[in-house]
Amino acid sequence: MPWITKDYLHTKQIRTLARTYSSKVRVVNWQDPEIAAVESREDLARYLMSLAARLREDNLPTENPSTDAFIDAAGRWTKSMDGFFSNVLKEPVPDSPDWSTVAAIFRAALVYE
Repeated sequence: MPWITKDYLHTKQIRTLARTYSSKVRVVNWQDPEIAAVESREDLARYLMSLAARLREDNLPTENPSTDAFIDAAGRWTKSMDGFFSNVLKEPVPDSPDWSTVAAIFRAALVYE
């Protein structure tokens, strides 16, 4: 693949090693591949812009269309995410969230009631 450069591979290897061996950030096994792909601030920005575009195009359901309802839902889901982690992912909530956890909070806030 001509678009894969040495710098790209090196960056991916460093990210993979950092995520695998870091004692502070545990890798979460997200079931949603879009959330699982969020590994950096840039990935999160792309993910959030994609969510916004899907909302504008009515391709994504939401229970919380107003800003205050969305923020409230994000806070409530974050507070109660232990249940999601234990019941759905079958693992504990990470002590130090990573970029993908932030993406999951935004995604959950769209439908959390």
